[in-house]
Amino acid sequence: FQNQFKILWPWPRDIYAAATEYLGYCEAKTITFDVIFSSPDIDRLNVEAEYADSLFAFQMQLLLV
Repeated sequence: FQNQFKILWPWPRDIYAAATEYLGYCEAKTITFDVIFSSPDIDRLNVEAEYADSLFAFQMQLLLV
């Protein structure tokens, strides 16, 4: 993934937003991401809002631990 798309870890939140939207359209019952968003994504503007919008668009429930 890193070599093909030149995206380093930690992945930007828009990757999670795209995955959430895709799985939402596929009517996934459960989506699990084991990730910590400990700091803002300073390289991309509005990605936090895009990720939140993707969660709300499909009425996803969040479990924060």
